[in-house]
Amino acid sequence: MNEEHPQSEADNIDQLPPDDGMPDGLAAVKKATDFALSEVLDALREIAREKGGDRLTFSEIKFQFQAFMDDPNADMVSPYENAWRACSTTAQATQWQKVRKFPLERLVVRRFEHLFPPRGQPAIQGEHLSRRVIGPFMFALQQLLGPELHEQYETRCRDLVTEQREIHGDNFRWEMVDKHPDADSITDDVLVHSSRHFDNLDRRRRWLVDLIDGNMPAAKNELERPWQFGENEFRILMKALFGDIPEQLADPATMSIWRRRYNEASLVGLVTLLENLEQ
Repeated sequence: MNEEHPQSEADNIDQLPPDDGMPDGLAAVKKATDFALSEVLDALREIAREKGGDRLTFSEIKFQFQAFMDDPNADMVSPYENAWRACSTTAQATQWQKVRKFPLERLVVRRFEHLFPPRGQPAIQGEHLSRRVIGPFMFALQQLLGPELHEQYETRCRDLVTEQREIHGDNFRWEMVDKHPDADSITDDVLVHSSRHFDNLDRRRRWLVDLIDGNMPAAKNELERPWQFGENEFRILMKALFGDIPEQLADPATMSIWRRRYNEASLVGLVTLLENLEQ
């Protein structure tokens, strides 16, 4: 298994791909702004003409701009509405592309997202996990699964997202994927197949701690810079990932379902990992 860590797509989840053209929303805003400025300039020219070509004072110019902002003329309503619609469409398209691009990441991360601090707040050692672990953690997961299996799970996630989008149309929200029964099944499959690589928990823990802690992006908040991913964070992360799976396996009826879904070796590896995490 190749355990080196090149730059992964997940490290740049919040970055949009470069685009040589101006997005429709931005173009519409620019058009509305240009039109508004043109309207104000026309009004100022008319006032200057009425004054016989004299220069306008700052107070007169300010008055005209303020009057326009307080009560724009009817011609401005349409450009404003067009800009709003274009911005909304652009935002929806951008969100859709992000959902389509990283659906597996979103499903897996939801298992431990409650450990993140509130948006904009720094992660505190011993209290939170930092959002900066997401990129290197997802790279580690890809390494554990292997490229073919990882792509299979990505495809299942994309198919689920596409299905829900087709059903709900413009009313589609990520929560519809999140709450779908197949979402938990996919995540459980990922965890079960990954757990077979944790037969030597100490070795795998050191590998994962070193990989995540050594490859997190730099903290933007100075208060978060001391935060590290260590052995305690490893255990917190792993327990959150597997959630109530130990309780499910303790229930005979649920265990029967799991036995039909997974082979014996996979279940043995899962149970062994869960027991070792409790030690």
